[in-house]
Parts: sequence; C-alpha cells; structure tokens
Amino acid sequence: AYEKKQAAKAAAQLLPYVRTVCELYGVSGKFRKPRVKILFGKETVTTHKENNIFYRLDASKIMFSKGNLSERKRLIPQIKNGEVVLDGFAGIGYFSLGLARFSRAKKIYSIEKNRTAFGYLKENIRLNRLDNIEPICGDFRKVRLPEKVDRILMGYFPYTEKFLGAAFGFLKTKGIITYHNIFSRGDIWKKPLEQLKQSAKENGYRISKIHGKRIVKGYAPGIFHVVIDAEF
Repeated sequence: AYEKKQAAKAAAQLLPYVRTVCELYGVSGKFRKPRVKILFGKETVTTHKENNIFYRLDASKIMFSKGNLSERKRLIPQIKNGEVVLDGFAGIGYFSLGLARFSRAKKIYSIEKNRTAFGYLKENIRLNRLDNIEPICGDFRKVRLPEKVDRILMGYFPYTEKFLGAAFGFLKTKGIITYHNIFSRGDIWKKPLEQLKQSAKENGYRISKIHGKRIVKGYAPGIFHVVIDAEF
C-alpha cells in the first residue's frame, strides 16, 4: 500500500494537471458503480474533455470508458438530417452530448435511471451549451415520450435483450436500433442477431437491413462487447 501511494504521489508531481490518483478495483451493481481507493489527493469530481465535448463526473461514483471513444465518434455521421433519437441508457451523456453537438439530429431524448448520473447529464448539457437534448430521469421500460423516434441507442449491457420489447414501443414504423451487448466468442454474431430477430417478430417488426456490426472491445477473457446497427 505504501509503494502504491508513493507511486501515485510521484505521478501527480510528474503530471501537474493530475490532482487525485485512484486505484480502480472494479465495478458493482446495476449502475456499474466503480470501486475505487484514493491513493493521492481528495477530489474525485473531474471534467474530461474528449472530441471537444466536456464530460463532468465523479470518478468515485460514475464509470467512464475512454475505450469507447471510437464508438462515440462512429455514430455521429450516421445520423440523418432531422432524425429524432432516443438514447435509452444515457448515463452522463456519453453518446448524447456528441450527437447533439456534431450530428444532424433534430432532437435527442436522453433517459437515465441513476439519479447521480442524471444530475451530471443535466450539468453536462449546460456545460456544453446544448439545447436539443431533453433529459428524462426514469426507467427505460416505463418512460413515455411525446413522439416516436427514428433511432434508438441501447448502450447498456449485459442483458440488453430484456429491454428490446420496450425499445420497439418507441420506434417509428421504420427505424434503427443500435444494439450493444456482451457475448462469448462462439456466439458472435449468431446470438445477437437471433435476439434482434425474435424480439422484432414479437413486436410486429422485421429486420430490413444490417448497417454495421463490430466488436467494440474485450470485456472479459473470451467475452466481448459488441454492437449491431439494425434497421427494422
């Protein structure tokens, strides 16, 4: 423990913009709260700048994956002019903020159940001076919107399939779902496509086109975070 604290102190001295150094032990609970130990400093609230977007968060309470940068940027050019987008698991605005700033979306509804993350979502909307996001605190399966949407982002995992039925309730007669989940190597890509096809059938839709599918990153040994853009 002493060696870790000394290393943390040295890192802070070497990098003047670093005021606090924490050790991450993992995440827990449905809100994926990080388990951290402060090795140097006190303040865990920080503002991260990425792709000219500011993300304010408390690193001891909120997870932030820099490994998802390419995924956040990938979506921006896909949004067509005038689209209404639903970010079903918005967090602090991981996807919503960039889409609101750089895409051609008309409106973005951002749903978040975790009240701590929702507070930072509202703060980040103000921080980035955005006026085309409507933040909604609530459960994705219980929220009601005033209109149907063209595109739904389901950036939640694991067990994302449990929310697909609710997703189709938000979708226009034609629309796109960006579906994130985790799968073992042997299940890619068969299982996620089966989940999408089955839920679509149960809700009166069918897949008309797959716009893209990719492995975002490794999640655990032999387990991968994947995403599929499916049009229904």
